[in-house]
Amino acid sequence: MGKTALALGAAAAVLLLAGVESRRLRPVPEWTARGGAGGAEGIRHVLLRFGRVEGTDFEVLQDGATIGPRAVLAADVGHTEHGPLFLLAVLIDAHGERHWIYPSYEVGAAPPVSVSLPSTDVSRVLSTMTRLDDVAPGPARLVGIVLPVAESVQAIEDAPVVDLALDRLARRYPGALLVETHVVVGESR
Repeated sequence: MGKTALALGAAAAVLLLAGVESRRLRPVPEWTARGGAGGAEGIRHVLLRFGRVEGTDFEVLQDGATIGPRAVLAADVGHTEHGPLFLLAVLIDAHGERHWIYPSYEVGAAPPVSVSLPSTDVSRVLSTMTRLDDVAPGPARLVGIVLPVAESVQAIEDAPVVDLALDRLARRYPGALLVETHVVVGESR
């Protein structure tokens, strides 16, 4: 009885300590998940990349890439499970004209609001894409803004082009994720 009782007692003590330790550690991951769900903390981990779509292929655009004036563009997103999150994405051409990628926006139509991003922990290409039209050739910027609340395109449409620089957008949207990719729009053929 001595060795068996001692072994059982030791095993029970280990299980008891493990249960106490488990209760002590459990609230931390739960609190972290809740804390990361809202605001800037969750947004900082979001993946957002722009790409060109040709047929069924999606090619991520690197800084300095050349695109055609009628290119089809889309975005690749990931780590958006701490949402809800919303996306504004626009190409600003060499003349300062805005060409909306997300949401799609026809001049003369009522200004839409940002698109709601799907909740995903892995990288995935959004199901909608936009074909560019009447883009001025030369240097351009693809700008993406991920926000915790919906925003109208009107804020970007009405802003002077100098206010669309990343540092000024960061002041306008504190806590937002801002992504910029520089591209060169080739000449029309």
